[in-house]
Amino acid sequence: MIPRPWLSPFSLAYAGGLYLWEEGYRRGILSTKKLSIPVIGVGSIMVGGAGKTPATICILESLIRMGLSPGVLTRGYGRRKENAEPFLFRSGDNLSPERVGDEPAMMAERFPETLFCISRDRAIGGTFLETAGVDVVLLDDGFQSLELHQDLRVVILPSEVPSGGPGSVFQLLPAGNLRDFPSRLKEADVLVNVRESWRKEDYDKEFTPQEKWTSFCGREAVILEATIKPSGVEKNLEEIRRTHQSRELAVVLVSGIARPRRFFHMVESLNHTILGHLTLPDHVRYSPDVLLKIELWVKKIEKKTGRAIEKILVTEKDWVKLSRQNDLDPRIQPIGIRMEWKEDRPWADILSRKFGWKR
Repeated sequence: MIPRPWLSPFSLAYAGGLYLWEEGYRRGILSTKKLSIPVIGVGSIMVGGAGKTPATICILESLIRMGLSPGVLTRGYGRRKENAEPFLFRSGDNLSPERVGDEPAMMAERFPETLFCISRDRAIGGTFLETAGVDVVLLDDGFQSLELHQDLRVVILPSEVPSGGPGSVFQLLPAGNLRDFPSRLKEADVLVNVRESWRKEDYDKEFTPQEKWTSFCGREAVILEATIKPSGVEKNLEEIRRTHQSRELAVVLVSGIARPRRFFHMVESLNHTILGHLTLPDHVRYSPDVLLKIELWVKKIEKKTGRAIEKILVTEKDWVKLSRQNDLDPRIQPIGIRMEWKEDRPWADILSRKFGWKR
């Protein structure tokens, strides 16, 4: 199903430009930079909320456990463009999400020793990290970054199998939610089939059968299975369980992400009754006006329901910006997500065969 069929003519134009651009690299008209160190790309053919960031974090953790010193290369989407790039940073540099972007700031907090590079030109950014002495470049959201050679391409599969053939053109932006041709999945080395732990229907059946993806897989491609789960809830909810065991907790949600419904269903699966969900634009900046909007909205919910709101739950991506605010409402707490392989060994085997790295 095409979400915005009235925009189909524009998808034809998008498809034409995309084809010419990709063909330019295939024919060697446009050049691809190859580094002297390995590059692992993580990406998707979908826009927004495909699971690329949890996958990048999961892979980054595995590289660090192997004793490697990875560098993360990212565009820093949503950051203020007046800041010069490319540039390198670590968590200790204490750069704001406005300077580096929401996802890089969030990942840097999790991995304080990891070096990050913000660069829209992936070839230049990769060279920066190579010169800085990292062992491997982890290219975030890199499947469409043809200007930089990728030794291993990891692609998150769409939630639904796209139609092949000429009809797939109308699944592209802006009519659809695909940013690339489904046929390009054949260029991936690793395809990741993800399910969400809070979706009951996903647990009433096994992962999407691999046979459904056969026509999109390259001859040497490997399909791995993974699950996205809530993260950080144990610490944040420990006090909640202790002090509110005898009654239902009054919770509201605030989020500025691409797929707010995913966040709603995830929190709902934690057995909370959600009294309201304020959805803000993706990559929203928490200015005083936005904070006031949240405050007034919470008061409106309290007046409407006759209950005092005890917790305002936000995503980890929103928290990295909110936590920097002065006099932040103490009721605001984050809930993150993490990706886990169904089995760890297949991924470790891929790294061992490709690069000789051992766990």
